[in-house]
Amino acid sequence: MAFRDTLIAGWKKPNWLTTTLWPLSQLYRGVYELNRLSYQSGIRAVYRAPVPVIVVGNLTVGGTGKTPLVAHIVQLLQAQGLRTGIISRGYHSQASDFPLLVTNTTQVSVAGDEPSLLMRRTDAPIAIGPDRRADIELMLSENQVDVIVSDDGLQHHALARDIEVCLIDQTNLSDNTYLLPAGPYRESPARQQQVDFVVRHITPDSTIEGFTMQLVPDQIAAVASSNTESPPKAGPVHAVAGIGNPQRFFDTCERLGFSVIPHAFPDHYAFRAEDIDFGSDAVVLMTEKDAVKCDKIADHRHWYVPVSAQVSSEFDRALLDLFSRISK
Repeated sequence: MAFRDTLIAGWKKPNWLTTTLWPLSQLYRGVYELNRLSYQSGIRAVYRAPVPVIVVGNLTVGGTGKTPLVAHIVQLLQAQGLRTGIISRGYHSQASDFPLLVTNTTQVSVAGDEPSLLMRRTDAPIAIGPDRRADIELMLSENQVDVIVSDDGLQHHALARDIEVCLIDQTNLSDNTYLLPAGPYRESPARQQQVDFVVRHITPDSTIEGFTMQLVPDQIAAVASSNTESPPKAGPVHAVAGIGNPQRFFDTCERLGFSVIPHAFPDHYAFRAEDIDFGSDAVVLMTEKDAVKCDKIADHRHWYVPVSAQVSSEFDRALLDLFSRISK
């Protein structure tokens, strides 16, 4: 088994590599805590934006369903008449300079797949880059914004936030609670006790109490904008997923009635035409996050399954209530 596969397997259930990497996790913990305390103590400056900031993040690496939750929160705020902006790190962006304002004409390779997906879903102004302050300042210089939603950034202590939302993936639980690299955690699991909202990503048959989210598939759509054929409804398909948790997508396709031949790729993978070509008659399903990168290389065989975050109405009400109180 390759090193990466052994590492990922150990993040799910501790193995020999977990024990070997444990000292590095302690070093990571020490560096992380020193960094956090340097901001909390005032040694390093914390930037506070002139408008409220909502940070949506998670405690672990890998896909938790965060991008659909960000889209849901942005649309919720927009429905209240609030001009909402988004900032994002823009992972795997090929932009030559940051910060960058993402528009409908920005190439996916420049914007990154998640900002491109959020633009398509929300039509909100989006700024990307590693410096959250620079992102916000650029955003506000070009747009009238009432509130900013940060896609990720729970561990970005240089940015003050008014509301923190932490997403926990209950569909992919791990027996390993170590910090990186011995485990999947970016910071201690106890951190969830300090945030304003914990939202648990659950399966349809789950009975967990509290604020919950499910990913609900929408109508299957064509990847290529030129494709006018009817979408597939059943039968064998090649399922392609370059996301943090590919198995979740494969399971979704199975629940929709398809017989899946799975093809997992690394998160944020830059697809080539040969990656999604499995023969002249082979139907291919992919995630919407992957589809935004494949429009130019797709044809009539290629379809995507969009998903929306179905969040408990109690969360929506509680979030809006807290926002109204902090924005007075």
